[in-house]
Amino acid sequence: MWRSGTLSGTVGPEVSGRGLLDPTTSTKCLLTLALQVVDPVYAFSVSEGVVYLLDLFVLTVSIDSGGPRGVSQLTILDQLVHRMKHDTGNEHTIKPCGVFDMIGGVGSGGFIAILLVLFGLKTEEALDEFIDMTANVLDKQGVDAETRTAALKRHIDGLLEKYRIDGNSHIIDHNDRPMGCKLVIPISYKHHAGSICILRNYSLRKEKTLNLTIAEAMMATLATPPMFTSTQILKDAAIFDYISADWMLSNPIEEIIAEAHQAIGAEQRVACILSLGCGHPGVFAAPDDSSTSAWNEFLENLVTDSERKAEGIDSQMGHLGFYHRFSVMSGLKKPNTKRENRHGDIVTHTQAYLDSATVSRKMDSCIHSLRKRDGVSSLDQLSKFPFQIFIDGSSEDRIRADIMQSVRSLGTEHSQKRFEDCLLFLSSPGENIVRLLVYDNVDDPDIDIASLLPQGDWCAVVITSRNGLLGDLHPKAH
Repeated sequence: MWRSGTLSGTVGPEVSGRGLLDPTTSTKCLLTLALQVVDPVYAFSVSEGVVYLLDLFVLTVSIDSGGPRGVSQLTILDQLVHRMKHDTGNEHTIKPCGVFDMIGGVGSGGFIAILLVLFGLKTEEALDEFIDMTANVLDKQGVDAETRTAALKRHIDGLLEKYRIDGNSHIIDHNDRPMGCKLVIPISYKHHAGSICILRNYSLRKEKTLNLTIAEAMMATLATPPMFTSTQILKDAAIFDYISADWMLSNPIEEIIAEAHQAIGAEQRVACILSLGCGHPGVFAAPDDSSTSAWNEFLENLVTDSERKAEGIDSQMGHLGFYHRFSVMSGLKKPNTKRENRHGDIVTHTQAYLDSATVSRKMDSCIHSLRKRDGVSSLDQLSKFPFQIFIDGSSEDRIRADIMQSVRSLGTEHSQKRFEDCLLFLSSPGENIVRLLVYDNVDDPDIDIASLLPQGDWCAVVITSRNGLLGDLHPKAH
């Protein structure tokens, strides 16, 4: 699914290929596109007479488990979205579910992923809801697991009602078309805690996906013992107990990548893998005494340290240019006691982290990766074409008719032009501008498309086609 703000319609089904459009030079750019499932790069979308070039690169987000420190992750994501919106000059709302192909998380990260994908919230909305949940559930002091679990259930019921979501809605809704953004949430089994079960909002051929209700999924991803009780699900006349997977999998990046590989396809190119951490825990020192509580805390820190895996992934993929990891370096260690302005402190530390020159450059690099997909780079280019013609390429007659109609409509001085005259006009310099011609769905192999193209350096030509042989027209641009 290709998304770009409020764009609608597509020029040809599943168009893809390679090429360059540069209206600022006098070089004629011939971009020939063929339907290629194995190597997709570009797609086109049309809105109000303007063609937009959209990339088909894969974009994924992986959100670590961090409890209340998820506020930091959403603050980082909100800053990312803000910069994207500012760069594009887009007045419309940018939602993460409209930008990314897949959003996944574990523990509190899974809860955030559900807010972004199934609820379809904006980042600032998700941040408000997460802070509210943290204050009313996660930060409750002096309560047992049963009481906290009951509070979480009430809170989730309130969320569903607030956003008018049926309490019986499942994460895979078979009555609706599949959502463009895929959701991935690893959870675990109470009685087999070492294994992982993946919650998805889509189906896979290799296995039957566990289709919980949205409420059950939100309960399960936060069911971290001993804070919460397990989430019991009745399935096939048996009761299954699910818990959060954050004890075993605090950083789910490898699982998210594996899911993208299976669901989206191994042949798809990757533009951006965004990993959101919940803060660097610092150096762990073994306790000097034999205090059980001190050793429990030490072991918990070791188990839930997501930064070690992040460093391993960075060593494998960091040099490739599409892996981007953001996690506050200091100030977000797990507090031993509740503080009144804890969320404000988290936001403050996160903002200071984002304000550093190094992190700011990293974020700009990440946004550049995202712009490969959402059409920003191509929008900047294509908006410079003041003259655009969209041509039905299904037959030679339609091509001739559309070109003549478009040129003749420019004024009375062109009203009597024949097809050859129209091509000559399009080939000639026109007020020092480059014209854009889009030949859509040129699928018939019997069409001699070369004879129907204007010549010279004053037209940028885009051809969408299922006929890969058309790439021979201009091998360098294909």
